[in-house]
Amino acid sequence: MFIQVTDWTRFICDLNKIFSCTLKLETAATVKLFRWLNSEGSASKPHEAGFTGAVTAESFPLRDDWVLVGLCYPSDSTFQIMADINDRQSNTFDDITDYGAVSSLAELEKRPMDRKYFFDQAVGLLWLHLRARHGRDGHSYCSVKGCERVKVMSSTSSRQTCNCTAKAYPKYSRRPSAAVPMPARNTQPCRGCGAQQVGAALLTRLPGTATPPLTAQLLPQLVFSSEPWTSHLQTQVKSLCLREQQRGDNSSFISVNGATMPFSHVGYFVVAVDACSGKISQKTSFARMDTRMEEYLRTGIPDRSLVLVATRGRPEGLPEFASHLVSLGFAKTADLSSKECVAVWAFRGGSPSPPWVSLQTGRGDDSPGLLERYVPVNLETYGCTPRAAPPRKDLELLRAATAPE
Repeated sequence: MFIQVTDWTRFICDLNKIFSCTLKLETAATVKLFRWLNSEGSASKPHEAGFTGAVTAESFPLRDDWVLVGLCYPSDSTFQIMADINDRQSNTFDDITDYGAVSSLAELEKRPMDRKYFFDQAVGLLWLHLRARHGRDGHSYCSVKGCERVKVMSSTSSRQTCNCTAKAYPKYSRRPSAAVPMPARNTQPCRGCGAQQVGAALLTRLPGTATPPLTAQLLPQLVFSSEPWTSHLQTQVKSLCLREQQRGDNSSFISVNGATMPFSHVGYFVVAVDACSGKISQKTSFARMDTRMEEYLRTGIPDRSLVLVATRGRPEGLPEFASHLVSLGFAKTADLSSKECVAVWAFRGGSPSPPWVSLQTGRGDDSPGLLERYVPVNLETYGCTPRAAPPRKDLELLRAATAPE
């Protein structure tokens, strides 16, 4: 894929007036250009110190897609240009590479895959390629290796504004080298498109509740994810603290994908769901934290299980129950000695612990209420058998648009 930008005036930033600008191409790629002063510079005298700029390419749909860009700089500028990959999760930097200079734009255009740049000193125009060197998962903002970045550091003693329009034309005027037509419009009815259901919160009276208060019940809704091929379970946990019972609320339940399982006795209610199939495998209640419940928490829950726990009233043995949470994906034992009720999303199946594992507690007027989580299922990290990757509609459209006629 080749994108030739011809209107270079869109790149021009007057550093006396503005420190950021954005270029939006007419194709699928978007290039954002950011410039800011280094720590020695100032807004009132921007040319007394060097400039630092970062150029980030986003939304390149395929690996090895690239775009040729030109940036205006004072003619006496000197450059140090480097590329790296930033892993935002661990805040580490990898594949740090310096850009080398070439002597002409023609030479640069012959080497779009190399990390090279050309600075036309007479015009004051810096040329370089931005290239996606790694693929992306789904609609992720960054590549599978991290965020690919190009950092431009320039030094100049000039006070001139970085506007190279007059010198850049007509020298660099040219027509686009390739035109990518839009695909033919689909006139057939769309099948399987859009959201199938809309989430809403309705004030409704749950079964078994008295006159006010009313409880907000969440209707099922779809999950918006950067990995649309991942399936999710809609889970709801409604624990009931003692104060809520005294106020007339009598509803406590666990719901999995719309299948609601109520419980009406004081104590603990535990539901286990197969993390690969999403099917409910067990549901058990305990009046108190006794030896039977301890044995169940140690050995009774199958591996690769999502574990949902709700409580009703003021169950006995919450501190003892907390000691079993580490074996269910929690980093440490929680202090539940002063709590009255809990709602738990846990996982039995080894490490690493999934990010959705959570514990909500209540005491007195501070109750968890109705809680909802969308939990991903059938992941390789759970130990499930990986599924074949589904077809990517976005890539199909891209191939259709760029295929030779």
